Amino acid sequence: MKKKIFFKILVVIITLVLLSEFVAAIFIEPWIGKKIDAELNKGNNNYIVKTDKVNISIAKSGLELKGITIDSKQVNEDDQELNAEIGSVKFNGINVLKAIFRHDIHIRSVTISNSIINGNIPFSGKARPPIISPLKVGIGRILFDNINIELKNPLTAQSFSLKEGVFKVYDFLVEKQDTLLPGTINLFDLKAKELVSVSSGNMYSYIVRGINYSATSNLLAID
Repeated sequence: MKKKIFFKILVVIITLVLLSEFVAAIFIEPWIGKKIDAELNKGNNNYIVKTDKVNISIAKSGLELKGITIDSKQVNEDDQELNAEIGSVKFNGINVLKAIFRHDIHIRSVTISNSIINGNIPFSGKARPPIISPLKVGIGRILFDNINIELKNPLTAQSFSLKEGVFKVYDFLVEKQDTLLPGTINLFDLKAKELVSVSSGNMYSYIVRGINYSATSNLLAID
């Protein structure tokens, strides 16, 4: 008798989960995708951000954004231009209660896959306003899986490129109203097939291949 009751409860739970996933796929996911695009583009005069598809996983408290593109609206007066394509951004273990009631963002892991970033970023020396975090953000692990970067400075011909990089950040934490700085990242792992840096005026090129750095061992290996 107890087994039958347990089986019925299990069937009801599975049915509710499947029904929730179905409703999310048909109605909620397209709405969330539009909301995300609207928020990312609100007040943004330099770039257009588009998301191709959004997937929600209720069972894992997860959210996945697929087919993200970031394009400059036009080349501005500083010749700054940036274009990016990101295969997917997956969030797992989102603490919904803290996000709703405390306005804090706590996520177990974030995986950013197959990113291609290229553009012209002039370093004019002008002071830029610091970026302030509007919320408290805590992420257990951030993984950039297969990231390719190619950036150039049109003012000096200086350039930087990274091929097939894998970058892991551990225990990322930013308090509300904190300034976002590189020093915020303490523990990280890095692997890359190749890193190239060209100095101003194309005077020198620095090429490093087979990079492997581990935060656990605190050792850097280069082929």
